[in-house]
Parts: sequence; structure tokens; C-alpha cells
Amino acid sequence: MFGKLPIPLQTIFQTFINFDFVRVAILDMYNDKPDQQGIRCIQDILKTVEADAQVTIFNVRAKFEVPDLGFDLYISSGGPGNPLEYNINWSEKYYRLIDDIFEWNITHTDHPKYFFAICHSFQILCAYKGIGSINKRERFTFGVTTIKKTNAGKADVSIKNLNDTFFAADHRYFQVVNPDLAKMEKSGAKILGLEERSGEDSYERSIMMVRFSPEIIGTQFHPEADVFGMEQILENKSLQEEIERILGAGKVQQIQKDLENSETVLKMYNTLLPDFINNCKQSIASILENEVVN
Repeated sequence: MFGKLPIPLQTIFQTFINFDFVRVAILDMYNDKPDQQGIRCIQDILKTVEADAQVTIFNVRAKFEVPDLGFDLYISSGGPGNPLEYNINWSEKYYRLIDDIFEWNITHTDHPKYFFAICHSFQILCAYKGIGSINKRERFTFGVTTIKKTNAGKADVSIKNLNDTFFAADHRYFQVVNPDLAKMEKSGAKILGLEERSGEDSYERSIMMVRFSPEIIGTQFHPEADVFGMEQILENKSLQEEIERILGAGKVQQIQKDLENSETVLKMYNTLLPDFINNCKQSIASILENEVVN
């Protein structure tokens, strides 16, 4: 799982450390929305990349369930609605978890906690940390979007296996724009990717990916989405009508064509979140190895 270790050291690990799993919390932000595919996709990726992981799902918005600090990795999903809305039943607990993870990683460099925020969760995190402004898009997005790496993104290990221009599933009514660069520089946060828009489009590009800290990353797109899930969602007739009305005639067929391209959703599904999980495992393994050696 973590790669082979020298035999004596491997024996020490097997004797003293339960080394064969990562504890994962999935934060379900879908608010019991029917026909969503995100949680299934996250679970499928985990089964493929880390079959021995101990996975617990927390229904944050519908059942007010928020995990404690007893996990190695947190994946917070996308979801419907306005990311700026406050819910007395869960918002403060969610913010507290974010603060606790940031604080933990400052004081526990020997055993950091990792956090990946997707779409709705990314927007909440950006708003809470003052990364940028949140507003409603001039028109919603659905389908495959194009993202350009920033200079920071080109140097970041999390997307090293993606091209400088890459593609991902996208479905949102809100967006993060107007980055506070001074605040980001002070906190160490970096924009890794920006929305690519056509030359005649005058609207500001959305911030599509941010590294908030060495352990915490978020994307405004859906790296967990798979082709099957996108096709299932696209079968919704009312969504098709909305797509054609707002995004133009023939857009549904274009999305279907985009999904057939193995360099878009399929490549993202097989790359970003698996790479993030593997990087977390390697980091944990390295830390544990140093602890045993020392």
C-alpha cells in the first residue's frame, strides 16, 4: 500500500503500528438531495486507491453530523444551494472543524490532517477564509469546463499529472471570484487553477482550485465525477431543458460528446483525487517511518 520497506523496519511497523489503513471522513454536503452521484464517486475512488481505509460518512446539512479530529483525511463534497447561507444547526460546527484542522496542522507537524473541499465546500471554505468573493453566476454551468494552471499550479505536486490546460466536470450556480491576494499571501494560500473563458467573454474568470495550506486543497469543479454519474444526471429532462434554454441549443449533445473524450472527466477522475490520497498516504508513511527510526 505504502510501498515496500526494508525487512527489519517493516517488521517494526507491523509490530508497533497499524500501518494498513487511513481513517477517512466523507462530509456529505448534499442535504439529502436526490439523484446526486458525488458520494458514490468519492467512495468508489477510495475503494480503488485505498481499499483498506476506514471510511465514515457524515450527513452534515441534513442530519447536522460533523466529524471530530479522529481522522487522517477529510473529503467534503459538493452540494446544492447558496454557500453563504448560515444554518445554526451545522455551520458553526463545520467552521470549527476547519479551524481545528488548521490549528492541528500548525501544532502537530508529526501527524497532519488532510482536507479536500469540493465545489460547494470549496466555496464555503473560500468565503470563511476570505480568499475571495462569492456571487451567483450570470448563468449556471453544467458539463465539462476548461481550467488553466497558474504558475503556482504548474509547480504544485497535486496537479503534476494534469496538463497546463485540463478539463473537469462542472455544475454550479455560484462562483468564487475577486481573490484577496494580500490575504492569500499572508496565509500562504495559492491559486492553482482558473476558469478558462473564450476571448469574447467579458465575465471574470472563477477561481477553480486553491491550495490553502500544505495539507488542505479545494476545487470549484468536481474531480470525483465519473462519466456514468454525469450521464445519469444528464438524463434528467428538466435539466436538459434548462441547459438548452440557458446555454444554447445543441449544448446537451456537446456535453455528451465531451464525456466521450477520455482526456476530460475520465482523466480527472483517475488523476486528481487519487493523487491527493496517495500523496497523503506517502506523507503519513514517511512521518511514521521517521518516528520508528528515531
